[in-house]
Amino acid sequence: MKLKKICLLSGLILLVLLPSLTGCGMIPSAHATDLMADVTANKLALSAPAPDFYNAAKDFSFDLFRQTASDENPLISPLSVLLALGMTANGADTHTLAEFEDVLGNGLPLQTLNEGYAWLIENLPSTSKAKLSLANSIWIREDTSPLPAFLQTNADYYGASAYRADFQDPQTVKDLNAWVKKHTDGQIDKVMEQIKPDIVMLLVNALTFDAEWAKIYEEYQVRDGEFANLSGQKTAVSMMHSEEAIFLKDDLATGFVKPYAQGYSFVALLPNEGIAFADYVNALDGERFASLWENAENKMVYAGLPKFSLSYEATLNDALSAMGLSSAFSDNADFSRLMDDRGLAIDEVIHKTKIDVDEKGTKAGAVTVVAIRETAHVIGETVLLDRPFVYAIVENETGLPVFLGAVTDLPAK
Repeated sequence: MKLKKICLLSGLILLVLLPSLTGCGMIPSAHATDLMADVTANKLALSAPAPDFYNAAKDFSFDLFRQTASDENPLISPLSVLLALGMTANGADTHTLAEFEDVLGNGLPLQTLNEGYAWLIENLPSTSKAKLSLANSIWIREDTSPLPAFLQTNADYYGASAYRADFQDPQTVKDLNAWVKKHTDGQIDKVMEQIKPDIVMLLVNALTFDAEWAKIYEEYQVRDGEFANLSGQKTAVSMMHSEEAIFLKDDLATGFVKPYAQGYSFVALLPNEGIAFADYVNALDGERFASLWENAENKMVYAGLPKFSLSYEATLNDALSAMGLSSAFSDNADFSRLMDDRGLAIDEVIHKTKIDVDEKGTKAGAVTVVAIRETAHVIGETVLLDRPFVYAIVENETGLPVFLGAVTDLPAK
């Protein structure tokens, strides 16, 4: 049988890597206050989600993938984005809440989504040879206070930790990046450089996946090969060859399933010759992917998979707005269940991912940050006295200058 060189839709990989562990972590530093110290998460009686929950999650996943697929080597973790936005949705109301329910759940109520995400967090597998972990946290500017019900809900359903800190203290950004590095097992060591003055809250999800193949590649199975990039240019790669037992096929693509040691599988899809990659991605939705999975054939496949290590970063504002979550980014947003003393909106949704695929298995990490801003906040002007300037010392009551001068030349320090 002719060897099938299977390229992969890298953005799809993390669709099947769902976490089973939550981790709240510890207070990042002495600069932060633990807002969950007096919040006890309620014990939930959860049941497995209905099919419409999973269908909605798949639809969201492929909708978001299509929005980012024009980037080079797109790689998203839809689950990470869903959990970060799910936490955020618990602060939304009226028209903004309705948008969250439509985009995340195809109209399912937020309570159903909360219960479904909580069930996934508690019940999906994680073992020594296929380890999956996640953590959720909320970072709050020191002069603001979220509503208690908002914190309680995110503690109950998302196991979220919450910290109040000075956002303009450089230590807070260091603490945030250290938290991300820890909870992505070092895959992502930095997610933000600084926090804008009008940001009042950051809602963060981090997850990591580390799994061995069920059958690790032997040395003789790794040989030199070529990969044809979208531009047509061919790149020398190390191609890993194997015989797999599950074949995927529909009218647009063929593919295979390569199992990890326990609980998870790597799915690769190769568009048919003559079908443009962009056209295939545009046709690939949750229903098509589900059909491929459900109609998989038990059939030997001679598969070739290149070794690769990729990272990806995107701001998802435009993608999510195009999917229907538009008011959440505008001054018309309603986040009155998050804080009721000020207008709020999403400033940006930051998403970073990394993946390594080699002979032994796969290691991947993802982080999503939803930054909430004040809509009525006035950004201060900047005056940097780095050239000649006039100055005065005045009496406050009358404005009378006691001294009046100018700085025109300064000696080197």
